[in-house]
Amino acid sequence: MVIFVRKMLIALSIMVVILATSSISHAVPISGSLPLVGLTVSQNGTNLSTSTMISADLTVVSSPGAGDFSPIPANTSYGPSTLDLTSLGTFTMSNLNYGSFVSQSAGSFIVSQTANFLDVFLKGTYTPGPSLSPSLTANNGASLRFSVNQSGSSISEAITLDAPPARVDTPEPSAWILLSTGTLVLFGYGWRRQYQV
Repeated sequence: MVIFVRKMLIALSIMVVILATSSISHAVPISGSLPLVGLTVSQNGTNLSTSTMISADLTVVSSPGAGDFSPIPANTSYGPSTLDLTSLGTFTMSNLNYGSFVSQSAGSFIVSQTANFLDVFLKGTYTPGPSLSPSLTANNGASLRFSVNQSGSSISEAITLDAPPARVDTPEPSAWILLSTGTLVLFGYGWRRQYQV
């Protein structure tokens, strides 16, 4: 009986060592960033503040990506794209080899929109294609940040893809209340001093 137990312990020890040293691949979330540009960009309004649709005939990688996106070379096409400012959750872009981004309504918003500048943040998911590492998980949290500039009739579009999603700081309502209260107090103090003299 003692010999049997000893042999079982030796066999279990060998199995533990083999399992501990074997290379088991685990799916990992994608991490990195990718710079893109829109080519032949157009709008449906007279300027960026009145436009609701921004379209690019072609969206390409402007320089190699970082992190898990580093295998994607410059000039890789993600096809044409249309950004609908009235429905931010409908944006998609994809490349058969490197993957696709799909936006979602929750967490997507227009950061700034003026006649000459548009800044949009899209939150969504990125699903890696077959040319990226096979250990990457599908449907990773990701974000796109659009910066669109207009000078005369010329429009340029720069896009940054980040996974996990980039963080965009927007003022919280409590910050606005504090700022407004401080402004009113200063205004009241100045008004009071004016009439006390």
